[in-house]
Amino acid sequence: MADKQVRQFFQQWYQSELGQNVLKQETELLDRLLNDTVGYYLLMQSPLKKLELQQSLLRTQLMLAPCLELGAPDNLIVANSHELPFESDGLDVHILHHTLELSQTRMVT
Repeated sequence: MADKQVRQFFQQWYQSELGQNVLKQETELLDRLLNDTVGYYLLMQSPLKKLELQQSLLRTQLMLAPCLELGAPDNLIVANSHELPFESDGLDVHILHHTLELSQTRMVT
């Protein structure tokens, strides 16, 4: 996942008017997509401290972050994105909110 400086940039940008509008559209879309999804565990990876979904029928919503930050939600799990502390069949939904474009890609030759 992104380093601390990039996470802070995203958090600040999402506080802007444009960022708030984009976030509203993103969460409305996710709410619609998850409306009929049933299960136990939803994991969200995001450069934001919080990503709140309203319509999820999944029992437990968890957030993943690489470090503990001030204002972090109670449902936060601190771990590296490449070392997820879950069993292979332990999650029902995994949301990667702006994590792919922030990930460090490595070319193997």
